[in-house]
Amino acid sequence: MKSKAKVILYLLPILLLICFMSEIILVVILGTLLAMPFIKYVLKDKKISNFLMAISILSLLLITGCGVGTEETISSVNDTTSTLEITTTLMETTAQSVTSQSETQTALNEIKSSIMEVHFIDVGQADCILIESAGEYMLVDAGNNGDAKTIIDYLKSEGVSTLKYAVGTHPHEDHIGSLDTVINNFDVETVILPPKEHTSKTFEDVLDAIGSNSLEITLPNVGDIYEIGDAAFTILAPMDNKDYGDELNNWSIGIKLINGNTSFVMCGDAEEEAEEDIINSGIDISANVLKLNHHGSNTSSSEKFLNSVNPEYAVICCETGNSYGHPHKETIEKLMQYGIKTFRIDEQGTIVAISDGETVTWSTEPCNLKLSSQQLETTNSSTTQIIETTTQEVTTIETTTIEETTTEEVTETMTSTVQNVEVTVHITKTGEKYHSAGCQYLKKSDISISLSDAKSRGYTPCSKCHPPQ
Repeated sequence: MKSKAKVILYLLPILLLICFMSEIILVVILGTLLAMPFIKYVLKDKKISNFLMAISILSLLLITGCGVGTEETISSVNDTTSTLEITTTLMETTAQSVTSQSETQTALNEIKSSIMEVHFIDVGQADCILIESAGEYMLVDAGNNGDAKTIIDYLKSEGVSTLKYAVGTHPHEDHIGSLDTVINNFDVETVILPPKEHTSKTFEDVLDAIGSNSLEITLPNVGDIYEIGDAAFTILAPMDNKDYGDELNNWSIGIKLINGNTSFVMCGDAEEEAEEDIINSGIDISANVLKLNHHGSNTSSSEKFLNSVNPEYAVICCETGNSYGHPHKETIEKLMQYGIKTFRIDEQGTIVAISDGETVTWSTEPCNLKLSSQQLETTNSSTTQIIETTTQEVTTIETTTIEETTTEEVTETMTSTVQNVEVTVHITKTGEKYHSAGCQYLKKSDISISLSDAKSRGYTPCSKCHPPQ
């Protein structure tokens, strides 16, 4: 029996160890309580039984202490767990930060490779340009009053319901003609107009549309940057605090549209004065594509401006047979001289440029740039006139030269003749003077002699008759 008691005594520390190791307090307590009757029954020895009871009570006390220790252990484990959680959180935060940076870089890469479309819409002798990037749309100018249906239909066909920006470059009718209709038919977020008002009905219609749609006019400030989808554009003109007076063309809003490493410059009808100001602003205006200012007029696209933009491509917005003669031959000759690939709406209709952030592709091939027959006739006529004028000038010069030469020759001949004809004077047999014919001193003697001979012989002129000398 005693050996069994010893076994049980040996088991109790093991149970206590299990208590500490497993932290299953209730299981140990229950196990101990169940073991006590069994031990009492097996041993049937009051002393041993009492001893075991004391051990059990002591075990309970130890178990209680174990529980306290366990709580401390659990607290420590909780602290450790908390530390691990914090560490894990920091690791996750760091991972998120790295991921965020990676996503930012990816986003930048995506911006560079994002597709942007620029639609040069055929609205005849006017401008209307639709820009789309990452599902956002922007309209630069809105043609003439009569182009409303064409523009509305085109925008709807491209899936446009909202325009982030609507830009009216300047108050002329061929640029803002249908802008009121656009504002009334689409959800326009921002309207950008230059700080120049006009008294035309067209301009007033635009103001009415802006007011009725609870919009405000945003004025352009040179250098301001606006985002459109994954692209952006910078304001180039008009110059701040500069008054162009009633030259509405020079009030044109100019922008440089950028998508990745590609860019477009479009400045409404800006003429040479405004172009000069844009160059002097210090903003980089170099671009892949230039929308020619003022429909290709010879009052715009100066050589200095073309050199500053240095475009690979140019787009001319004009109408076939327009009364202005756009594009002017001077402009075409510059484009040919610089080797700029050119697109003409009057010959090719609506043209779409597609930028992937690195290159620009087109919906059609560049046109065969050449002077019109009328421009060639004008050039030939001018050349003929120059030739005729030059010929007349040469003939006049030759005639004048002949006349001058003849005069000189006659003068020389007369001088020579005068020099060759001897002057005759008169002398007397005894006198020392020579005289003119009829002198009173010649009554007694009159001898004719040449003047040269008279001088050579020492005769001097008469003081009375004053002969040639």
